[in-house]
Amino acid sequence: MELDFFLIFNIAFFASIGHCIGMCGGIVLALNSKIAQNHFSPVPCNLLYNLGRISSYLLIGALCGGAGKVFEINPYTKGGALIFIGIVTSAFGALILFAPKFLSKIEPSLTQKGGFKAFFAKIYASKSLRSFYILGILNGLLPCGIVYYFALIALASGGALRGMAIMGIFGVATLIPMLLAGILTNLLLTSRFKDIMFKISAVVMIGFGFYTIYKGIKLF
Repeated sequence: MELDFFLIFNIAFFASIGHCIGMCGGIVLALNSKIAQNHFSPVPCNLLYNLGRISSYLLIGALCGGAGKVFEINPYTKGGALIFIGIVTSAFGALILFAPKFLSKIEPSLTQKGGFKAFFAKIYASKSLRSFYILGILNGLLPCGIVYYFALIALASGGALRGMAIMGIFGVATLIPMLLAGILTNLLLTSRFKDIMFKISAVVMIGFGFYTIYKGIKLF
């Protein structure tokens, strides 16, 4: 499957400024509250947290890419996969743009479930720097529409390494915005700038969705 990694990076970057910061804002606030209480340096702690997220994304990419080898059987299967991804991408972008409240309902929070919540709380209470990396891993495994979207692309990528590359690009593209969100929490989580980026990411995703559908149709 042909992939435009530059386009993937840009979608991930804008999505992280809008969707990811908005959805994970509570975790970022809690994390930096922990940093302040324990007098840790914010940069390494937030960096460890984000490296933990990327580690989870790489694992998801490898699993989805490996399982998605079936999409490389013939051009028709690949075309169908591209069309499906394009439809899901456009629909997801439309939900971000026009129905963000509905989107939040289909992203159930595992942090509200007993076992996961207790484990999350135990790691959060730890005063070791390693806990920030573990919290990042846990956060990377939480239900999230943006992660679902990139996992679908990884699924149709044709292999575990390509799947890891896609999720790795997603993780790196979200690194700077999420790192800044941790260091400049009060500014980014309350700024109108976040809402503007949220809408830009939705428009870019809708456009990429239609482009992906077009590429899928060409294979038939």
